[in-house]
Amino acid sequence: MVAGLAMLAALAAACDRNPDAERSPEGQQDGAVAAPAAAGFDCPPDRLLELDLAEWRRALPKAASDPGELGRLLAQAGMKAVEPDGEVSIETAELRPGEPRRADTLVQARFSYRDGAESLRAAVLRPLEKRDGAYCLLGDELSHDTESGEEPCLTEHTGPARELSWTQVIRPDRDTLVVHDAGGWCGGGPERGDRFSVEYWGVEQGRLVRYFEGVTYEAWYRSPSPPVQSTFGEVTWEGGWPKTLVYTRTVECSFEQEQEQEQEQAQGSCEPSEQTTRYRYRDGGYVAVSR
Repeated sequence: MVAGLAMLAALAAACDRNPDAERSPEGQQDGAVAAPAAAGFDCPPDRLLELDLAEWRRALPKAASDPGELGRLLAQAGMKAVEPDGEVSIETAELRPGEPRRADTLVQARFSYRDGAESLRAAVLRPLEKRDGAYCLLGDELSHDTESGEEPCLTEHTGPARELSWTQVIRPDRDTLVVHDAGGWCGGGPERGDRFSVEYWGVEQGRLVRYFEGVTYEAWYRSPSPPVQSTFGEVTWEGGWPKTLVYTRTVECSFEQEQEQEQEQAQGSCEPSEQTTRYRYRDGGYVAVSR
């Protein structure tokens, strides 16, 4: 990875805002991932963090050129280390829990490299009652690394490889995280492709869990031949609270005249199809109930 971090614009520090104001709602095997069972929230010692978040926000960009100090600060927030050489943007936002307690906090540190690679460090923290500066790490699974070349090649995409937002699907006062990934391969060699996907995450019994993951667009090909198979996915929501997730997955096949020599083999590997699956929220996760 070529070193050299370029600064990305921070969204906004929302820790001291009204959580109902200025919010940004959300406009491999696919499917729901069940939440792990838990008896109740009790922060384990290995996830307990002591953190002055305001000071941490100020200190992190200054440490971008000091690997040791940056690693220490990232670990302080429950995040894994990166290889820095430049500046970093910090983003924080409150996530409403849908219950009478302080909101959880989403913290992001985003790094951009000159060769197109990206690193996102993200953690969801729960402030502990009656202990100022004490947090419980609910999860850092939203962190993401993208190497140079791991970008869409068919579709123009100018944003980051992973974007986080939130929406409301379980209760109107409870936020669910939305993860949009844009990847593929457009590096060396003849192989090319796009893979766009969406995931939904929430906090259940004191842990960050993934409710659902699904492809929204995927196509791979060997240049200069166009893709033979393209997969499209769409997520919609219906019903009352908690809302039902509806995922429609469509496979389209394309056989070009100039691919006649490969057509027989291609036809055997691509079958047009469309499938709709509904998922309902049960026991802390989204479970398929019909196809």
